[in-house]
Amino acid sequence: MLKKIIGFIFVAIGFIGFGFFRNYEGAVIPYSALWFVISIVIGVFGLYLIYISKSTKISKQEKFNRERLNKLKQSREKIILTVDNCEIRENNYYEEVIPDSSSRVQQIDTLYDANRNYKQNYIEQSAIIYYYNTTDRKLKMTSQSFAYNANMLTNYVENSKVALFVNRFDKNDYAFEIEE
Repeated sequence: MLKKIIGFIFVAIGFIGFGFFRNYEGAVIPYSALWFVISIVIGVFGLYLIYISKSTKISKQEKFNRERLNKLKQSREKIILTVDNCEIRENNYYEEVIPDSSSRVQQIDTLYDANRNYKQNYIEQSAIIYYYNTTDRKLKMTSQSFAYNANMLTNYVENSKVALFVNRFDKNDYAFEIEE
């Protein structure tokens, strides 16, 4: 976070210096061309600091899921899924893309044709359903949505790259993992 703040300060100093020394014609500051170049370098360095300080934090949910999966791997029952013992369901849909800003031309175009600037993304998702047989009943275990279509997920299952980890003591505690 400190790198990002320093980066923003350097970008501001570089921008102000760039604007000032680009039009500077006085005699008080010697070598104004050198200061102009130094301002550009400071601004670029600030942008570099902002870029390298991008947040690589894992979200709380992802962190929780990883910890849970690691616990399940330690006290686990690992089931390698095959095409015969699981079912793959697909959930594909279109998502509307809303632009952050629109230009004046796009606004005028929308007056004449409302669908002209309309964009959609096609989202492909699939999930795995596994029926776990216990002594007294059959449990339905559904995976989280994977960002693959059904054919791709079927290929992962056929290549034995999908595993189901089930807690030995609580069969309702389970997790699916794709080993890439």
